[in-house]
Amino acid sequence: MYDIIIGIRSRRRMYMQIKKKIPILLVMFICIPLLFLAGGIYHYSSKLILYNSKQAIKQLARVEAKAFSTLLEEKRYEVQLLATDSQIISAAIKADVLGKDIFYNSKDYKDAKQVVQRAIEVSKDLYASKIVNKNGEVIISTKPDVLGINVGERRYFKQALKGEVVFSDVLVSEIDNSKSMAVAAPIKSGTGEILGVACITISNKVFGDFIEKIKIGESGYGYLVDGEGYLIAHPIAQKEGQLVENEKVRGLIEQIKNNKEVTNDIMVYHYNGKNKYLGFEVIPERNWILCIAQNTEEIYFQVYRQLFIMLIVVIVLISMIAIASMSLTTSICEPIDQLILTMEEVEKGNLNSFCNYSSKNEFGKLVDSYNAMIKALSQSQEALKTSEEQYRLTLDALDEAIWEYSIEDKRFTASKKFSEIMGCTIQSIDDKNFIDNMLLVDYARSFKKAFNDCLKGIEDRLEQELLFKIPHTDEKRWVFCRARVIRNGNKIEKFIGAISDITPHKNNEEKVRNLVYFDTLTGLLNKQIFMEILKEWLKPGSDTNSAALIFIDLDNFKNINDTLGHEKGDKLLTLVAQQLKQFLPSDTLICRFGGDEFVIFKTNFKNLEEITELARDLLRVISEGSLMDEMLVHISCSMGIALYPTDGSSYEVLLKNADTAMHRAKATGKNKYNFYDENMSKILDRKLIIERILREAIDARYLYLQYQPIIDLKTGSIVAAEALLRVKAENIGFVSPDEFIPIAEETGLIIPIGEWVFERSIEELEKMRKLGYEEMEISINVSSIQLKQPDFLGRIKEIINRHQVPTHRIKLEITESVLIENLDENINVFKKIKDMGMKIALDDFGTGYSSLNYLRIIPFDILKIDKSFIDEIVQSQPLAEIVDSIISMAHSLNIQVVTEGVETKEQLAIIEEKGCDMVQGYIFSKPLLPIDLREFIQHFNKK
Repeated sequence: MYDIIIGIRSRRRMYMQIKKKIPILLVMFICIPLLFLAGGIYHYSSKLILYNSKQAIKQLARVEAKAFSTLLEEKRYEVQLLATDSQIISAAIKADVLGKDIFYNSKDYKDAKQVVQRAIEVSKDLYASKIVNKNGEVIISTKPDVLGINVGERRYFKQALKGEVVFSDVLVSEIDNSKSMAVAAPIKSGTGEILGVACITISNKVFGDFIEKIKIGESGYGYLVDGEGYLIAHPIAQKEGQLVENEKVRGLIEQIKNNKEVTNDIMVYHYNGKNKYLGFEVIPERNWILCIAQNTEEIYFQVYRQLFIMLIVVIVLISMIAIASMSLTTSICEPIDQLILTMEEVEKGNLNSFCNYSSKNEFGKLVDSYNAMIKALSQSQEALKTSEEQYRLTLDALDEAIWEYSIEDKRFTASKKFSEIMGCTIQSIDDKNFIDNMLLVDYARSFKKAFNDCLKGIEDRLEQELLFKIPHTDEKRWVFCRARVIRNGNKIEKFIGAISDITPHKNNEEKVRNLVYFDTLTGLLNKQIFMEILKEWLKPGSDTNSAALIFIDLDNFKNINDTLGHEKGDKLLTLVAQQLKQFLPSDTLICRFGGDEFVIFKTNFKNLEEITELARDLLRVISEGSLMDEMLVHISCSMGIALYPTDGSSYEVLLKNADTAMHRAKATGKNKYNFYDENMSKILDRKLIIERILREAIDARYLYLQYQPIIDLKTGSIVAAEALLRVKAENIGFVSPDEFIPIAEETGLIIPIGEWVFERSIEELEKMRKLGYEEMEISINVSSIQLKQPDFLGRIKEIINRHQVPTHRIKLEITESVLIENLDENINVFKKIKDMGMKIALDDFGTGYSSLNYLRIIPFDILKIDKSFIDEIVQSQPLAEIVDSIISMAHSLNIQVVTEGVETKEQLAIIEEKGCDMVQGYIFSKPLLPIDLREFIQHFNKK
């Protein structure tokens, strides 16, 4: 105790230095990571702001360009209506037959003029409307001053006479310099003869109003440029008709003229002393360009504002941390200060000095314990001094036999404990051969040498651990024998010593050694020792010239644990270990690497065929089965083999490559062996990359959905769409669902990703219903991993309630492979899904474990025939018969049928003939983005 107090006092000066450093260290340890975190957040969020701003510009350009295209399409439709009006056609015929005076006084003229005038009144966007005969003369017009004018040489008139609906270039009025554009359509008789041209004139103000409404942020605006580079519409009206100043836009126009591909990337240009972002969209009908510009400084202002806020938050947090660290240091150091002062008093010999600090925290408990210790020390100090020697002698004799051997008369005496330890009488010690008879050979030789060294004066003490055999039994015991030489002058008088039974101690040592070196279940080398041995054998300069590392993993071992129990599983592992030890040579290292994995290391083999033969024999030995409680249990294994030094010169690389080869063997069918090659690592590396991408996918926006329409063959309308998950990352591009879905299921990432898919699909269904497609249904694929989650139904119910969509418009698609996993539990889940009002579709029917029994016991609403049945259905009559049978069987069970993968008219004709209900495939549409899906439905339903 005094040594501890003296040590503490000597360190007090060091403690005072630590006391000063604690606040600084606390602030540093917390603030440095905080600063890095803040910097990371700022870096990420600033990039996100810039990205979103650019995307907003591109999106606005795309949307507004589409709106402008719609406006032009509307005007095309209006002029076609005018050209096909029966009164206009009649007037055009009469104008050729009657003279001008008669025609202008005729009822046909008046009726046609009313039609022309009504077109102007109906559409406020039109500036004028006129009818031109095939000679180019204006015969009817809402503007009287243009009657009789000949427009026969104008390009739009000539093109319209060829039967086209034509948009003219921008026209400038010679009267008031106003700008406009003509849209012309041919007027045809019932026989198809062109009688003239109907024209409507759109005021350029319409375009100006359209451009004026385009706003983004405070500085963003739009403008319209024609195919020759002249401004059609601009927020600054004076610029209209002038050549666009922006060189980048001029370059785009040249690319369009030369029929080069134009990419809609955001560009940066300098104008009026400011940098601007430029987004654009080409209007295909006219090769016009709609441009959206926004000052970069407005976007960067958001970034700078976020930086400012981040700095304020960091400064406030650092201040709070500094104050908290000072307070914490004070609370920690105050009781330590008092405790050190008290210890210094105790060091001086004052055992009545106690620490007065009182608290219910850990320091208070420490002080209370210290005070109790000092009090006890004070009470027992005197008693301890008087009994210390007696206590030590008693303790020494408690578990030991004290003995004495006289040199002069060769007499041996010992305490009663001796007979108990040695298992023999003291009288037997007189036997000359006592040592040779009881001690094992090596220990007898060693004891005699030590004893003789003491007799010769070489040593004064003897201490040895000895192993001996109890007379007339097979029991062996360990003893620790120690002795001291007693001299009378220079003459050795006797030996005095003690013997203690250390058998339990040595047994424990053996157990510890086994724990350190061997696996407690199988008795094989454990992983740690195996790795150390492997490292030693493969270090540079070792004698190992060639070696093979075989990584073994039992196939489907989890099924053993699940069906027979973990106790039986452990017993099977023990039996497999025994099989390996009995089969493999004694110079081969065998290790239980963990779980159901074993590793074998064989050195100095002759050739590759030897290792191949060994691998085949190992597969055979393990697959022969193990007899366990009178039951033969069969199990197979997968093996990966890495060769030294071909596949790696270090134990880490060899283990990694053998493990990779083993996983490849499992992935390609199990119950086999694979030698490592470099392509395996590439496959594993890509798998790891995809796994990392999936972990970041939702936050990094690598995920998106496409929807493939499903068409009702009876009504010819789109009744549903299947949500299809897509992954696209910047570093590896598009990832196939066949590649990322298994990885997502294996890692459990399918759970958050599946919930994201369900959420986005229901959002899209909600949008479709708001647009008027209330009969539209959505199909969502579900993984077996999702079905196993206890909160699966609760989560989807929460999403459905949040978006307020009817459950009978939702279809959950499952595959046959999903179906057979935990069939009984899945049936209960499906019934609950049906109770919620949702529909269930059996996907990819016929490709897996097809069973009519499933259709009987599970309440399916829809059966989807896999594409593999459709690809060859035109050429294969048996396939056609199979499809016919599937459809008939499903209909007999009141199950609707959807055929997937229909791509040709011939396939569609056969499917319709078979009575299929619905079709999904490229013949109608590929999978579409949401905005494209809505546009497709609109045009499809019109057709």
